Amino acid sequence: MIIKEAVTVACCYGAAINLCTIAILASERQPYEETYDVSIFNENQTRIEDSEHLDVMTKMKIKNQKKTQKAQKKTWEDYQERQKKKVEEEAKKVEEEAKKKAEEEAKAQEEAERKELIESLGQIGLSDDTLEWTLEVHKINQELWDTQYDALVLSVIQLESGGKSCDLMQSSESLGEAPAGYSCGAFEDEKAALRQGITVLKNACAQAGVQNKDDYEKIAYALQGYNFGGRWFSDYDSYSKNNAQEFSNKMKKKLHTNVYGAVGYPEYVFKYYNPSYDFSALDKVDSEDKENTSSKEDTSSTNQSDKPSNENIAIENQVNQENTN
Repeated sequence: MIIKEAVTVACCYGAAINLCTIAILASERQPYEETYDVSIFNENQTRIEDSEHLDVMTKMKIKNQKKTQKAQKKTWEDYQERQKKKVEEEAKKVEEEAKKKAEEEAKAQEEAERKELIESLGQIGLSDDTLEWTLEVHKINQELWDTQYDALVLSVIQLESGGKSCDLMQSSESLGEAPAGYSCGAFEDEKAALRQGITVLKNACAQAGVQNKDDYEKIAYALQGYNFGGRWFSDYDSYSKNNAQEFSNKMKKKLHTNVYGAVGYPEYVFKYYNPSYDFSALDKVDSEDKENTSSKEDTSSTNQSDKPSNENIAIENQVNQENTN
């Protein structure tokens, strides 16, 4: 009898353990359950009297639930982080598209403005490379000089570089540097070189007393000074090819060089600026006027102003060839 009761108790106890195991497995299948229920059996089920065993099972259940919840929290945080990154990426994409659209619209507006400016210039013979700088020339003239001289600046660019050189107006020499050719020379970029070239041309026009864009005689005088350098203005008060030739010869002798500037520089610029302008009147200087306006004998030492601001051997060769013919 005692043995039978012992077997019955043992069976009940074993059944209770199996039920506990089933309950734990069931709890692990419910990852979102947050309660820690210590009541493992229904009221109709056999109670476990072994409180020490119940505590172990409960601890196991709580431990497993905490582990599950920790994993769930990590999963949720990862999901939130992914969503946050996704939103940020989408916002960045929208911002970049808006920026790109704004840049395209601004570029289209600038191109329309550039074309309008080109039409207003009414010039002939300017290359596309030179015309690319129309708007930038206009902006710099607005800031530093006067927009009525846009065409004059572009004509100098066409002659000096055709819009293909970084030093667009070949103004490196005005800073005491060697000719830049197609490089940037002393300048950071084309815009910096353009600002310097416009500044030098503006100063030359001021020294020549240019009143406006149609003051062609004074502009011719200023252009030869832009090419020769500041000493030209102190030796002559007007332009003629004879004056330019005399000054060039004098400076070649003084500096012991075969080339000095470009005689007839204004006439080459005017091929783009005002092709119909007649320079012959400026070259008709009678002997008396020539004697009165002849260059002064130079007794001073050579300085930076003696150097041409824009020595252009290619132009000089063209002029020499024309004189030979």
